[in-house]
Amino acid sequence: MAQKTCFVTIGATASFGALVKATLSAQFLEALQKQGYTDLLVQYGQDGKQLYESCLEQSAATKQSGLKVSGFDLEKAGLGRYLRQARSGVVISHAGIYPLHRTVHLTHDNVAYTIQALGLSSTFSAPLYHS
Repeated sequence: MAQKTCFVTIGATASFGALVKATLSAQFLEALQKQGYTDLLVQYGQDGKQLYESCLEQSAATKQSGLKVSGFDLEKAGLGRYLRQARSGVVISHAGIYPLHRTVHLTHDNVAYTIQALGLSSTFSAPLYHS
């Protein structure tokens, strides 16, 4: 089976804990599995490691999903390699301009974003912009 990655990025400074929790929920993992995803990669941010690990420990669904679930805090070299890894999948973002611009620049077909403070979320299809 070909690799199909869902990459969740929450940015470098804010924790966006609700987004991390939601992407590690049984319901979300089941949805990924049904869509043929093989990998879930979560950027949990500078203060989110404890939350990420706690969600993994509490959820038997991560083991049952068959997905390879991994995460990291920050990447000083940028997110390019993770965005490329998710090229055949989807990128879910907290709506920061960097991941949105880079994702669309890499011509992803599926980008989802969420603005947690406003309770909004949306999905749109590329190509929206390409320089």
